[in-house]
Amino acid sequence: PAFSVHKGGDSGSHQSIPHWAGSWTKVTWSHEYLDTDNNFASDKFTPTSAGWYWFNISLLWNFGEAEDEYGTIALYKNGSSILESRRIEGVGTMSQALSSSFMAEANGSGDYFEIFVNQFSGDARSIDKHEKSTWWNGFKLIGLS
Repeated sequence: PAFSVHKGGDSGSHQSIPHWAGSWTKVTWSHEYLDTDNNFASDKFTPTSAGWYWFNISLLWNFGEAEDEYGTIALYKNGSSILESRRIEGVGTMSQALSSSFMAEANGSGDYFEIFVNQFSGDARSIDKHEKSTWWNGFKLIGLS
């Protein structure tokens, strides 16, 4: 199983992410490039084959120019964060890509994965809609015996 999704480019929309208030925001995905086994729906990947999966994510954020702003990506499994990746921006930076790769195990019978984010900047920030810079994909690495 493999999938690749993005936010839609010209036909999509930016996604506003509020300043950190103690909760995470689920990233939405309006367009699929690839979904080999029809396992991607409602902004989540639900593999029906047990094994280890590799996920890649890239988000283009529109940050301000303050020091020490940050964005965090979390891979959620079954509704809980299992892995996180954070990037801290320096003074004078504007739009920055935040990308990461994660590996996680799925049982093939109900486990599901989603991407959530948070950010600390003092104001709401948006994730860009461009399909070449805001995307998520994944594929099965190896099965389980």
